[in-house]
Amino acid sequence: MKFFKNDGNEHIKANSPQNISLKNILKEVDIFPTQDEFECYFIGIINDKNEILQFTRFERNDWYLDFPVIVDGNYSHSLQFDLTTKQLKEIIRKFFRGEDWRTLIGNTSSK
Repeated sequence: MKFFKNDGNEHIKANSPQNISLKNILKEVDIFPTQDEFECYFIGIINDKNEILQFTRFERNDWYLDFPVIVDGNYSHSLQFDLTTKQLKEIIRKFFRGEDWRTLIGNTSSK
């Protein structure tokens, strides 16, 4: 898995993501700042299927997940969800392992 981020301390661009382990991306989630701590923040992960999940942290236990949907190689639309930290971590685990993470968003609010 690869990741990109801007957390106020480090900016890894989406067009040049870095490799990261599951253990380390979950650590990134734990330490990621809220919107009150840093305004222009984001973190994203890219799996082996070249799918991208992007997320931001509003408050300690309040995340916003954005999943860009690509159709025929072009951006079509985006699925967006509000999540708790626990929900986000479980989605990341499944995303990392190539499992169907979408089943976990059935109980969340989509925008």
